[in-house]
Amino acid sequence: MKPIRLPIPALLLLLFVAAAWPWPLPRSWAAGFLPGLAILGLIAARRMPLRMWIGGVIILGLIALYAWNASHDWSAGRGPLPIEHIRWLPASANAEGTWGTFGLALAAFAAFALGARLTPRQIRGVQALALAAGVAMAFVVLFQRLEPSQPRIREYTGIFVNENHFAVFSNLLLPVVLVMASRARFRAVQDGKPSSPAGLLVLAALLIATAVVLCGSRAGVAVMALLVAAHVWTAHRAVQNYPFTGVPISLWLKTLGWAGVVAAVGFAVRAFWREWTQLATIGKEWAFRSGILKDTLAAWREQPVWGTGPGTFTTVFPYYQSEMFAGKTIL
Repeated sequence: MKPIRLPIPALLLLLFVAAAWPWPLPRSWAAGFLPGLAILGLIAARRMPLRMWIGGVIILGLIALYAWNASHDWSAGRGPLPIEHIRWLPASANAEGTWGTFGLALAAFAAFALGARLTPRQIRGVQALALAAGVAMAFVVLFQRLEPSQPRIREYTGIFVNENHFAVFSNLLLPVVLVMASRARFRAVQDGKPSSPAGLLVLAALLIATAVVLCGSRAGVAVMALLVAAHVWTAHRAVQNYPFTGVPISLWLKTLGWAGVVAAVGFAVRAFWREWTQLATIGKEWAFRSGILKDTLAAWREQPVWGTGPGTFTTVFPYYQSEMFAGKTIL
């Protein structure tokens, strides 16, 4: 009897969809749907290298230990109350949140394992689907931002509730699309083909970058500019160091590439300058951001009394911002 072969690409895509599912599921499904898919994915990718298994099991084991040794009993209406726990072990201030993080970590481990088992042909298929999703999302954001009667307060950016979340999604995809364009051009040169899909891929990258600019995320635009500059520089150095990978780029293509870098940097500067028009504004912004960093470091220094770690930060952090709990004491 032949062993059952689970379709790895289908499981990987289903895992991505389940992790980003925006609508509520029945309570009996919500707790076990994503972890169940993750376990199924790990079964399908069971032949991955031993070092990957060891690393994943260690990380998941530490998170499970952290959730099991809870330092506080937390509820939404009452807040966190200290409970007995093993003092010399890492302790979670919100065990329920940490167990939720365990499920996400299990899903991430399964996605990593499934991705490592993909064949080159399957990788190209997953890249094509990711590219289609990125372009479709870029068109949605462009439509939202360029429609004639724009609402003053937007509920969504694409399918995301925050423009920074859309910028993260796009900036994770942008370098993949740019590298796909460069590789398509290099392959066409090596195979002696007169054309390649590199131009369409560059157009897709341009649409994604434009959507990032229009979404209004300052950090997103800055990261986008850094990614574009890094790719243009890397591609330029690759052709210089390894001439056989391509033909010398014409002057107008070089000019176009560096013009894209200048434009990306210009949009990044504009995004910050639009809100930071005065030095006093920059000072207030720095005080706010540095205050968050200071309070976060203070929370970590107090560990394990408060148990700030996976799944507990949003629960614990408000207490560090409150003068009422300046002594880090709940009761």
